[in-house]
Amino acid sequence: MTSVKDFRARIFMLRKFLQITDLHLGVGLAAGGKAGDLREREVRRRFRALVAHMGRWHADAVFCVCLGDIAHRGDAEAYAFFKREVSRLPFPCRVLLGNHDGWEAFSEAFPDSIEGGFVQAAVEDEAGVFLLLDSVARGEGELLTHIEGGFCEARLLWLREKLAKYAGRDVFVVMHHPPCSLDAWESEGFDGAGAFRALLEGQGRVRYIFCGHYHRPLSGMWGGMGLSCLHSSVSHQTILPSAGQNEEAGRYRYCDEARSYGVLWLDGERVLLHHVFYEGMEELGYAEGVIRRRENTAQGE
Repeated sequence: MTSVKDFRARIFMLRKFLQITDLHLGVGLAAGGKAGDLREREVRRRFRALVAHMGRWHADAVFCVCLGDIAHRGDAEAYAFFKREVSRLPFPCRVLLGNHDGWEAFSEAFPDSIEGGFVQAAVEDEAGVFLLLDSVARGEGELLTHIEGGFCEARLLWLREKLAKYAGRDVFVVMHHPPCSLDAWESEGFDGAGAFRALLEGQGRVRYIFCGHYHRPLSGMWGGMGLSCLHSSVSHQTILPSAGQNEEAGRYRYCDEARSYGVLWLDGERVLLHHVFYEGMEELGYAEGVIRRRENTAQGE
């Protein structure tokens, strides 16, 4: 039987990383609205609770990454609020660009996240190399307003160089858009998906692709590589399409479903992504084979 000491030793051998996504700060604001509007207050209250939960329970994380759509309309005030709140965390928080983010305000708020004109980075760690990718489609140098993602030749070249540089090491790809359709609907495409997939498969050590955008927890395989998505961490969720839903009724339907964030544990063998539902979480006590509420829960224990 594994002792508590052995269990803790194994846990501490794993490298921990946190993932949040699709915050959509500003989603509760109508045109000309203020951050004090009721729905927006709720979104921001959740984000503060999310940050507090990560800081309390996972202060030993190496870093956190937000997989895009920090702001719903790409406004500077939303980015300022985000930066102010995550500065309370005891670990760094990296950011990616989503299709709702605004390039001008985003690049001013996060200038260190830009490399070669895109929001991309290679982050080395003893567990492997994280390639943070910019999957937002562009036209004539500007962000496009449509929802699909895409990769251009410039980004493929950057990715090819990084994969060659880190050949032989475990690679973990992190991006906003999934590179493939995630349900029965085929209308949403990813421009350059074929070349992107061929490049990743040719490298041979890409172990996993982590995505946001879909507003649903999902895991599977794509081209022999693991792939996952997350819930929105503080905002609305997408209803999983069903057989009774037709395209004329509209693909995207939203719901007020529980929010979560990802806790990723890595070592040389395992890729473990846990979904943490932080709202209303209450730690319970266990004694003599009985699970019960702790007496001091009200005091914050």
